[in-house]
Amino acid sequence: MDRSAPPLARAAPAPRKSIDSIEVSATGSWSKHPQLYMQRVYCALESSRKCVATWTCNGTAFAVLDIPAFEEEILTVYFKGIRFHSFARILNGYGFKRAKRKDGTAYDFQHPQFRRGNWKNLPRLAPKRKPVEEVMEKRVEDLTILCGELQKNLKEMRNEIGRLLQEEEEEEEHEERQRQAALRDADNNQNDDKGPATSP
Repeated sequence: MDRSAPPLARAAPAPRKSIDSIEVSATGSWSKHPQLYMQRVYCALESSRKCVATWTCNGTAFAVLDIPAFEEEILTVYFKGIRFHSFARILNGYGFKRAKRKDGTAYDFQHPQFRRGNWKNLPRLAPKRKPVEEVMEKRVEDLTILCGELQKNLKEMRNEIGRLLQEEEEEEEHEERQRQAALRDADNNQNDDKGPATSP
């Protein structure tokens, strides 16, 4: 055996999914690529310290055990520093169920398709669509507010136009009075220049 030959190198472990491997649009908008948000949550969870956030024993849910540390170490790094309640609200929009633990300081999040090792199904997760009635109600509310603002602006414009017309009318009356006064003064001056009439 040739002792000068280097020992066989051990096979490198399979690379873990990394947050850097997720392609994000140049704008960084998760609303345009909602499936990427779940991939980022998965990667952030995999990289988190177990005392901060971790999978449950059966891998069907994950738990946030230390909210202040989760905000500092996970949300600040991976989610542009949003607060925990905002993060929980976003997950709720994706259909996650949140349960508060008995100690009152930890929360479990569960979704049927968000499981440990279930990376391939993450692109299927998308935000829940709002009911048509809720969307229409919101639009009607927005239109009602807009109509109210337009009516208010229209009333203000009418008042402004009325004020301008009144000022213009008063100015014309003032100019007419000045013109009449000037004519009277001219007549008086003309009579003064003629003087008293002389008898023959």
